[in-house]
Amino acid sequence: MLNLDPSSLRAFPAELRQRYLKEGWWDDSALGHSLIEWLGRHPQMPYCIWSPTRPQVSTYGAVRDQALRLAEGLRRRGIRAGDTVCIYVNNSIEGALGFHAVPALGAILVPVAPFYGTKELRYILSKSKARILITAESPAGNRLEHIAEMRAQMPDLEDVYVIGDKVPAGMRNYNELVADAPIASLPKVDPDSIAAIAFTSGTTADPKGVIHTHRSLVCETRLHMDATPRQKRPLLVGGPLSHVTGMLVGVFLQPYRGRPVHIMDGWDMPTVLRAMREHDLCAGAGATVFMNSIFNHPDTRPDDIARLEDVGMGGSTIPIPFVEFCESKGIRIMRVYGSTEHPSVCGGMPDDPILKRQRTEGRALPGVEMRIVDDDGNDLPANTQGELITRGPDLFAGYMDTDQNAELFNKDGWFHTGDIGVIDEEGFFTVVDRKKDIIIRNGVKVSALEVENCLLKMPSLMEVAVVAAPDGRTGEHGHAFVRVKPGQPVPSLDDVKKHLQQVDLARPKWPEVIEVVQDFPRTPSGKVRKVDLRNQVRAAAKS
Repeated sequence: MLNLDPSSLRAFPAELRQRYLKEGWWDDSALGHSLIEWLGRHPQMPYCIWSPTRPQVSTYGAVRDQALRLAEGLRRRGIRAGDTVCIYVNNSIEGALGFHAVPALGAILVPVAPFYGTKELRYILSKSKARILITAESPAGNRLEHIAEMRAQMPDLEDVYVIGDKVPAGMRNYNELVADAPIASLPKVDPDSIAAIAFTSGTTADPKGVIHTHRSLVCETRLHMDATPRQKRPLLVGGPLSHVTGMLVGVFLQPYRGRPVHIMDGWDMPTVLRAMREHDLCAGAGATVFMNSIFNHPDTRPDDIARLEDVGMGGSTIPIPFVEFCESKGIRIMRVYGSTEHPSVCGGMPDDPILKRQRTEGRALPGVEMRIVDDDGNDLPANTQGELITRGPDLFAGYMDTDQNAELFNKDGWFHTGDIGVIDEEGFFTVVDRKKDIIIRNGVKVSALEVENCLLKMPSLMEVAVVAAPDGRTGEHGHAFVRVKPGQPVPSLDDVKKHLQQVDLARPKWPEVIEVVQDFPRTPSGKVRKVDLRNQVRAAAKS
């Protein structure tokens, strides 16, 4: 069991708690109970996973029944409040069931990104003290083998349940977990307890454990996600459910709104277009890669573009020319800003002035407070650049690493985002830059430090600096500047890719550009000035 008290992780003034309860931002709802209730309101509503290899079609009623069966299966295997269950699968109904069943028991859900390799999985399993892992074989066919090899190092991991027909020795078939009758009654769950831990790569080499309570996630869904634009058509969700946006928009928001669930397993364009046409779906929300792929696919027709309605976009920098292009096609873009730690800080609205929609991230959402401060924490005037700090009822409870909490929270419960921006006189916020040395590719944070550490394992490299470069397709990609040891061969991009595959770095983290330099720009103390490198790649992108 993971013995963590959310109230001990960071400063949280008593008056904040009283305010959130009094003003209705918080209630006593538990996440899993709420999800089961929302599914029960519309039992015939479609629940579909779109996939070129494993499509699934179901209904809210069937998903609710299976979720209650999974809850009973986990209960019979001893899962109780405070226990941890990891879900490590591609987008699927089985994966979505875990988002309902695990928190319904008061247990802690830990979704693991399907593109993570065994390096990240080993760390997450160990850090979270997971008792059960639900997984499936990867397309490459070596995931289960690697899990079997690492189990000896995972003393807390009791069982691995495998989705699919082929189950290796020492593991169990997932069907065993849903073979029992639905759970007779769900246990009472403390809304202040931990509902989920999302591991996200940020400025540290290892993923950070972001802790959310039942209160923060129910509030986020009920008050903030529901404030996002309502399309006339059902929404096709493209991101992984393991990512906070995919989880909130795909698994939580649609049942709350009583809308059909349509989730992609991998953004396969022929499948995307077929789903849009067969069910008259809107698509393209989230990172720019989704909308761009629709615009640029050779099979896209005018009637496909016509299905793209008002959508919220975020997860990485949203270029103004891209927004203007969307507007020229009749698509209103609402830029939004948030993070795994604070999922919905602010967002644009359809009735905002057009320049505010196109050039800002909108205004603070209900209950959220935003301030721009200097390096000493002093408030700055409107239109002055500084660090954004936030506070709100959907803010996470803290990191598993308490040292990070001490660094990023002040005594009044304000969270230092590390992002640089401005707030104008009308309250509209615009991101200007980031303190955090991260790359946001397709809405997923990639630690530059982790990539650098992996690259430096190449014998020919002496120094490495990885920065984020603008990318019209993915938002950003990694641009690696490298210094080669004297007398050593200069590695090609293919050489680098082969090396990163060997060291088991997840493929989406690989840099897409390798640039050899004789030396780096440096501070007087010898530290590499990454700001100069970032400016260099941005200037090159504009030329």
